[in-house]
Amino acid sequence: MSNSKSQWALAFQDVVSGISTYHLWWSISWHEVRQRYRRSLLGPFWMTISMGVQALVFGYLLGFLFGHETNRFLPYVCVSLVTWSLIAGCIIEGASTFIGSAGVMTQIRRPLSSYIMRTIARNVIQFFHAIVIFFVVAIPFGIYPTLASLWALFGLFLVIVNLIWMGMIAGIVSTRYRDVPMIIVNIFSVLLWLTPVLYYPSQMTGQRAWITMLNPFSYFLEVVRDPLMNEPLRVQSFALLIAFAIVGWLITLKLFARTRGRIVYWL
Repeated sequence: MSNSKSQWALAFQDVVSGISTYHLWWSISWHEVRQRYRRSLLGPFWMTISMGVQALVFGYLLGFLFGHETNRFLPYVCVSLVTWSLIAGCIIEGASTFIGSAGVMTQIRRPLSSYIMRTIARNVIQFFHAIVIFFVVAIPFGIYPTLASLWALFGLFLVIVNLIWMGMIAGIVSTRYRDVPMIIVNIFSVLLWLTPVLYYPSQMTGQRAWITMLNPFSYFLEVVRDPLMNEPLRVQSFALLIAFAIVGWLITLKLFARTRGRIVYWL
């Protein structure tokens, strides 16, 4: 029992230490993003432009096929795609975080959670670059930021808290089983169409409604998207993300406590 408690304590301490070294993983994340920009022809605008092109193509094409009004559907697709890129990027890249950092982890002693924090931070930086396209598209269509839009920041915070434990679980399991990262990539290519990113949740009616209702990523999108779209806030979605965070972190700490001493060995 005492050994189990000590493992929990070490796992919790690792997470706290990982968060407290924010100056390190945040600086590394900024450096990695800047390096990508330096190698890009368009510099810091490459992500915003590429995301904007995708949003415009999907927005106009699917808006035409579904018969949606462009002034609402195009901004909806923009913010959904940007938020989905954050979600998918954190989990997919999180799965390869420990594997990709094997050289550093076997030589330098650092909190293992700090590697996951670095991955999350890098994707958050990219999110704030890409979200600019939403305001560029939304404001001409009459969707202006209001005080209620600030709820999107709280929603984003809850999303990030959940993405950290999801990325950590993905990283631990992927380090043990090397085919898991590819499985995760394939899963997210399917989840894109099972999550209301390119269509409204209201389009899933009747027996198909369970597709979005039982999909937790639907609520991840909702808490960021609805405040920015000036839609009525659903307190249930925020409450669900808080519940996901509590349950998810308990599961993650349990798994991390059992595997923390083996991760470097698996590398």
